[in-house]
Amino acid sequence: MNRFATEESNKNEQSENEAKILAKLNARLKKRELEQLSVNSYIQHEEETEANTNEEEKPKKKKRKKDKVSNVENQDAPVAEEKQNKDVSIQEESVCVESTENVESVEVVEMKEVVEAEPVEEEPVEEEPVEEPIEEEPIGAGFTVLEEIKSEKLGKIHRVLPNWLAKPSVISCDLSSNKLPVKDMKGLDRFITDALKKNKIHNFFPVQQQIIPWLLQSQNSLYRPCDMCVSAPTGSGKTLAFVLPTVQALVKQTVLRLRCLVVLPVHDLAVQVYRVYSSFCRGTKLHVALISGNSTFTEEQQLLVRTGKNGEYLSKADIVVCTPGRLVDHLQRTPGFSLKSLRYLIIDEADRIMDESHNDWLYHAEKAIDSSMEPLVAQKLSRPWENYVQKLLFSATLSQDPEKLTRLGLFQPKLFTSVVTQPDKENEANENAHHFVGKYTTPAELTEHTVSCSPTLKPLIVYHLLKKFKYGPTLCFSVSRAATHRLCLLLQHFGDLKVAECSSEITKGARDKLLSDFSNGKYDLMVCTDAVARGMDLGVVDCVISYDPPKFVKNHIHRIGRTARAGKQGTAITLLTDREASRFQKLIEHAQKKNVTPLDVSTQELEVYEDQFRAALQTLKTSVVEEKKVQAMKSDKARRKKGFRSKSAKPAVDGQKNKKPGRRFQQPSKK
Repeated sequence: MNRFATEESNKNEQSENEAKILAKLNARLKKRELEQLSVNSYIQHEEETEANTNEEEKPKKKKRKKDKVSNVENQDAPVAEEKQNKDVSIQEESVCVESTENVESVEVVEMKEVVEAEPVEEEPVEEEPVEEPIEEEPIGAGFTVLEEIKSEKLGKIHRVLPNWLAKPSVISCDLSSNKLPVKDMKGLDRFITDALKKNKIHNFFPVQQQIIPWLLQSQNSLYRPCDMCVSAPTGSGKTLAFVLPTVQALVKQTVLRLRCLVVLPVHDLAVQVYRVYSSFCRGTKLHVALISGNSTFTEEQQLLVRTGKNGEYLSKADIVVCTPGRLVDHLQRTPGFSLKSLRYLIIDEADRIMDESHNDWLYHAEKAIDSSMEPLVAQKLSRPWENYVQKLLFSATLSQDPEKLTRLGLFQPKLFTSVVTQPDKENEANENAHHFVGKYTTPAELTEHTVSCSPTLKPLIVYHLLKKFKYGPTLCFSVSRAATHRLCLLLQHFGDLKVAECSSEITKGARDKLLSDFSNGKYDLMVCTDAVARGMDLGVVDCVISYDPPKFVKNHIHRIGRTARAGKQGTAITLLTDREASRFQKLIEHAQKKNVTPLDVSTQELEVYEDQFRAALQTLKTSVVEEKKVQAMKSDKARRKKGFRSKSAKPAVDGQKNKKPGRRFQQPSKK
């Protein structure tokens, strides 16, 4: 019995516990429902208040709000009754909940009472105002501007040049007034001054006044001499500026070794420098050699190296003037030719040599120099001037690209450059430190003009300028060899001018003779290509005419540099069509030249030569046809010699078309 009683008591306890748990769960659910109702009522109340405030701010739309207010009043009564009923039920159910839960329910009831206590404000009905037209807002006006963006112009970015390029030693371009007598130059030996008198040189120009003393002083230094770059206009005396100091330094040497190497881009310039060295080495023990491809390779080898009694190789030249390609050939193929005693490496027209590869001559030259350097430091310190090569660069348009200049491996370089007018203040030089001073300089004695014309009248204007201004020896530059040849023939047919033609088609011997005849005054005009534009000293040239404008600034600087040399007056004239004028103007602005003035040529002045011009054109046509026939005959003759059929042969007859062509070469006879 006790067993059954205990089981029944346990069941009663479990049922009671389950009832308590269910009561607690029901209480919690009711609590959550009450919280949700309170939150919803509070949100509804907030929405009504916001709607009322909006109605007050916008009185234009009162008509619709009036209806909304009436609807709200009608709905308030049942809502209040429902709330009262729910509050009563909540109070009755909260008595059965535990103490902790009673406290929470009491707080909720209090919050509800506060919400109910707040009265709903009813807006007074106002009269309907007259509706005014609503202004449309512009697109994008509703967005807030965070910050106004002010467009600022970016400043021009200037490159930063090395200090030795930005701040060079400035040389004047005024050759006529800045002259120094030979006797006033300190440091020159007696044999140098005597050679200058024999060559009828009595004064030094500004370039020579600064470079010669600087080179003479660097020879006496116990430390490694600095390298040097010179950018000066053509005809300012750069060649003599490096010839005199090197000859004076090498004349004291007793052993015959190659100590000076002069590199030039083309054969004509090499011949010109070789003649200057030969004239000042005459009467001394110095030997000068020229290797530019004018002679055979074996003949040039005999000028450079000889074998001694014991079979060793000995040098035969102290100074070698060469072109880059020929130098590489002799370094690779001439036994005994070395640069172990080299002291001076002179590069004339350096910008052109740097632009052209020339079989990578600089790499081979430096390799030959480095392989012969003595490794011991004590020997270097005992004879420092013999173990280092001093590099001297000269050009009228020296490159300002540091990348190209670093290829040369210059040691603490010093730059000398020419400008037409020196700056008065140091501040101006500091402000323009990013500019390369004296990049494109021309002599102060040069006057430049431009002539606007049509392309058909260019030959007639060239003839008119020579007749009107009575220029002496004149150069006329054309764009190609064919144009040079046609212009030369046309001007020759005028009848009263001595005209010559110079281009790369002429052989070296004929070109040398032509240039010497022109410098001696045998021709009035020489029509040429840009092959003559660089570095050539043609004597006194009164005028330079650019029949076709150059494409690059460097070509223009070298063209006009053929005149106004050595302090003499000169004129440069460029003929321009309407298409060429704008491009040439940009070229002049890039060169920073402001003294180019237009020259007017009227049609009335040209009408005088109309009949003569027509006759010259007619004869030009016949001469061109004859030349074509002669060239065709020469080519046919050459083809027949090689066994080919001539191009001018008559076509085969119909019966012979199917005939197989005969053998080109005869078979050898069988004996």
